[in-house]
Amino acid sequence: MKKRTSSKPTLSSPDPVAAINKLEAKLSQGLATFDARLAAANTSTPTLEQLAADFRTFKECILQTLNLLKTHIAAVTQVSDDLDNQGRRKFLLFRGVCESTDEDVSKVVSSMCVQKLGLSDFTASDIKKCFRLNSASSASKTDRPRPILVRFRDAATRAQVWGKKKSLKATPVSICEFLTARRRDMFLEARRRFGMKNCWTQDGNVFVKPPDGGNKIRINSRQDLDAIPAPTQAPADMASRPALDRAAKKNKLVK
Repeated sequence: MKKRTSSKPTLSSPDPVAAINKLEAKLSQGLATFDARLAAANTSTPTLEQLAADFRTFKECILQTLNLLKTHIAAVTQVSDDLDNQGRRKFLLFRGVCESTDEDVSKVVSSMCVQKLGLSDFTASDIKKCFRLNSASSASKTDRPRPILVRFRDAATRAQVWGKKKSLKATPVSICEFLTARRRDMFLEARRRFGMKNCWTQDGNVFVKPPDGGNKIRINSRQDLDAIPAPTQAPADMASRPALDRAAKKNKLVK
């Protein structure tokens, strides 16, 4: 027999309005009782025990309300971030590509994909849109080429390019995913804690290899990151904040 569940709204109810209404009713009842005692204060003085009970009831309602709001704000933030990440599934960032005046960025990226990544069939038509981030004046201040944001024709082409990123090892050029601000912050924090070699991204998701050598862990929030025990010794490749990541975080990234 199927177990029946209560239809009454609770603090864990998926309907936030119902849960808030329940908290509001509880708080209103407590405030009404407190108002009644204040009205009767002319004839009788409330005891310290009564005041303490009123305060505990009020405190409980406030804390429950805050916890409810935090829970649902976290859920909405996660959904929004997932949608944002889904919209970036055809994007990649190229860093360290030499910049020149009046360059054709599409041809620069296409040539790199053919010559450096070994994708002989790649053409400019495989790129739907690409451009350098930030203004040219910002690049002159840092003496570093601006990163190139590339939107590929389809996700399959993007996956081919991403799969060849190791071909650029030992070169000044690198390819990384176009992470959302939330995931980029988690990725940077993960690398600071566990080292660059133990942290990576795939399809916009952040993964960490725990210090104990267990299976990889997908990081969805800071709570997931905090749940992983810190290494007993600092990883050899741990960095406070790599220069490229610091520049990427300051960049204004747009689709």
